[in-house]
Amino acid sequence: MEISRRQIRGKALDDDCETAKISRNEYGVHDKRCFCYGLIDRSTESYLKKCIECSAFADNAKPL
Repeated sequence: MEISRRQIRGKALDDDCETAKISRNEYGVHDKRCFCYGLIDRSTESYLKKCIECSAFADNAKPL
């Protein structure tokens, strides 16, 4: 069973989160968690603060 970004995040996704690219199997085929690649702030070209702090952000993924 796949573990959604909402479950990993611990709350509902924001509207703009729905447009983020999804990552699956970060740590191999047995990793059933979904992460996202985050959203970029167009003015600074860096990730949004909410993404950097989000548990469902792929950069924050930890091995099982």
